[in-house]
Amino acid sequence: MEARGSEGINKFCYWASNSPVGPWTTLPDLSVEEFKVSKGVKVNLTGDLERDIVTNPFYFKKEKYLLRSAIARITFSTTLVPKGVYRTVEDNANEIEENTPEEGPIPVPSTNEMAKA
Repeated sequence: MEARGSEGINKFCYWASNSPVGPWTTLPDLSVEEFKVSKGVKVNLTGDLERDIVTNPFYFKKEKYLLRSAIARITFSTTLVPKGVYRTVEDNANEIEENTPEEGPIPVPSTNEMAKA
């Protein structure tokens, strides 16, 4: 399991509640295997974090793990990265690394500038 606060699916911590004034529950960290299996699960969330998920493929976890996985997928698939911040590794085109040019940091455009591009 990846440590909380590290890179990857446990980079952020999330909380859930059925009411803005009700009690908040910290959603659990995920293992990579739990995250991969949850991609194939199609079930409606009920708000009961302790409910067993009954589905095929089998998902032997509670609803809180499925919710945490869904939030992680949404978060990482909607992250905007300005052009030039990362580059592909020369040896392997499937890997990326931070682009740190010698002339200084890359200027990060504002949200309005990115919307116009």
